[in-house]
Amino acid sequence: MKNRILVVIDMQKGFVCKDGNLPIPAEQLIEKTDSFLASVPKGIFSSALFTQDTHFEKEYPKSEEAKRFAPHCIFGTNDWDLVVNPELLSGKCPVCHMTKNVFSMWGEKPQGTIAGSWTEKNAHKTLFDVSWNEGGTDTGCSREAFLEKLGGFENLEVALCGVASDYCNRWAMEGFLARGASVIILDDLTKGIGKESADVIREPQYAEYIKAGKLRTMRSDEYLKTCQPKPGLPTPAPRR
Repeated sequence: MKNRILVVIDMQKGFVCKDGNLPIPAEQLIEKTDSFLASVPKGIFSSALFTQDTHFEKEYPKSEEAKRFAPHCIFGTNDWDLVVNPELLSGKCPVCHMTKNVFSMWGEKPQGTIAGSWTEKNAHKTLFDVSWNEGGTDTGCSREAFLEKLGGFENLEVALCGVASDYCNRWAMEGFLARGASVIILDDLTKGIGKESADVIREPQYAEYIKAGKLRTMRSDEYLKTCQPKPGLPTPAPRR
């Protein structure tokens, strides 16, 4: 039986809004994504995972990203906040959160601690863990334990949306594909910096996944239609 999860990548003020510190921008996705979340029927996803790019004021200047990008999504600031509403999925599926301090959600958990407040140190310690509170500051389980609970990747279908198509979305997609999952990109709920989702998956390294039926793009409304149970055949009338 197919197991579906929804993965929403980095829908944060710092990326999405024009006044964010590293804007794409993609403000048009806020209402569209919330509308999609509100329309998701109960039971089609086994869980939803929201990721948040998470940097720390005293750590970021030493990072690789600092060589290319201005400080952004600093923990505890408005720039770090989600701009979509995970509570719209309440009662429909479990909602989980994961923070990360690199482009890829598959990055390695950092060793050691950082300078800063207790709250910052705790948030740093729980990077790449999966939590049941927004911001991921309370550890629910490790990323690996969460993925194991999904019952294996071969039967896993990932519906992926968020930003940016050619950065964090790309690495999330690649990680799921490499582990054997199928990925459907909800392309009307994504936005890229240099490339949109359809152009990203046309790159030659993804051809084998497309050919195998493991990777495709789809509009979010069309995707929900494919998730609806097909009507069964009518029950035959009893013989007389």
